[in-house]
Amino acid sequence: MTSWHGHLLNWNMSEWHESLLDRIELRLHGFESVLDIGCGDGLDVALFASEAALAVGVDLRIQPSDVPAKKAHLVKAHASYLPFRDGIFDVVFEKDALHHMGDVAGTLRESLRVKKKDGRFVAFEANRYNPAMYLRMTLLLGHEHMARPAFENIIASCFPSAKIECIECRAYPLQKGTLLRAVRLVERLIARIPLIRLYLSYNVAVVSG
Repeated sequence: MTSWHGHLLNWNMSEWHESLLDRIELRLHGFESVLDIGCGDGLDVALFASEAALAVGVDLRIQPSDVPAKKAHLVKAHASYLPFRDGIFDVVFEKDALHHMGDVAGTLRESLRVKKKDGRFVAFEANRYNPAMYLRMTLLLGHEHMARPAFENIIASCFPSAKIECIECRAYPLQKGTLLRAVRLVERLIARIPLIRLYLSYNVAVVSG
């Protein structure tokens, strides 16, 4: 497995992480507690740890070497049985994780339980209808990403007031600068075209409060 250091160096994943949060206007101010459900190798946990007071990642496949970052903690646990008390996290975050969950409804219920009453829940899921995602992630790698209607129905089952958005935002092997800023601008412009919105790379659910 490629280390998270390598990802940061080659694909500028930190900039991608920042861009994703910027698209949904999620700002951290250094005092928040963040839970990343289905954290994988812990890359997002490490990045959250640099922005929040506490970042915790949960996954069933955690390696001891993952996330050597201060204020970042990994917990091996099932997403539908989180080992945390009620209402403890300011932000509950999931990215490309729900389609891996055997009990999606249970995962969402647990997300609601551990989120503070005035906290935020955010779920990013790759769009099955996006051609690039479908070819690479579904056909080649076997990921069963959700189409937008399925994503909306699953989210609404636990979070009826969730705001569902479509965004175009990908990682590129580019450092911050004029070229990357231009790419981000093009992504935003593309996302405004009605006929293309169904095919953007990510569906996002946001719950505030």
